[in-house]
Amino acid sequence: MADVLVQEGEEPKLSKKELNKLAKKAQKASKAAEKGGNQQQSASEEQEDYSKDFYGSYGLVNSKEKKELNFLRVKEVTAANATKDIWVRGRVHTTRSKGKNCFLVLRQGVYTVQVAMFMNEKISKQMLKFVSSISKESIVDVYATINKVENPIESCTQKDVELLAQQVFVVSSSAPKLPLQIEDASRRAPTDEESPTSRRISWQLSTWTPDSTIVFSIFA
Repeated sequence: MADVLVQEGEEPKLSKKELNKLAKKAQKASKAAEKGGNQQQSASEEQEDYSKDFYGSYGLVNSKEKKELNFLRVKEVTAANATKDIWVRGRVHTTRSKGKNCFLVLRQGVYTVQVAMFMNEKISKQMLKFVSSISKESIVDVYATINKVENPIESCTQKDVELLAQQVFVVSSSAPKLPLQIEDASRRAPTDEESPTSRRISWQLSTWTPDSTIVFSIFA
């Protein structure tokens, strides 16, 4: 094969194979730069928590910083009070989160209401993560707007409304995994053969369940 002569001042011509190699290298470099940019952007977004003042745990309360809050009872969270911004205190009954949404059910006595949170310019990703990690039976304060819903929320006593949370603070945190859940106390044992000890324990625990509380309220 004859040698390729390159005249002075003339750039050598690359073969098709060499051009493909250069194109692949350029593509890899472009992807690496794009990945690095995305990682920097994600890190920046992760560091920026614009909701940091609107959630957390009270911890030790200093008397000088103590705030007087006017709470609305869960049973009073109704459509008649729709669009109002209120404080409510209760126990976390259930929590669930998916993507940029977080829901929890707040319980106060026999009454329950759904609390909804959606990531936006006021509610950060970090805030959603914190709220979704609150353990069941923890006592929380929620500042929210009462919102009338189109479809009834069958899982709650307050079926025609929900709370659109703006602030969430933990008053008293329960153990991450309680030895016995309220749902367990509500279920009937699979066998009727019970010892006197188990009957006494079951009776004490059943007083926590919503059904038992309703009965006690009626008799009262």
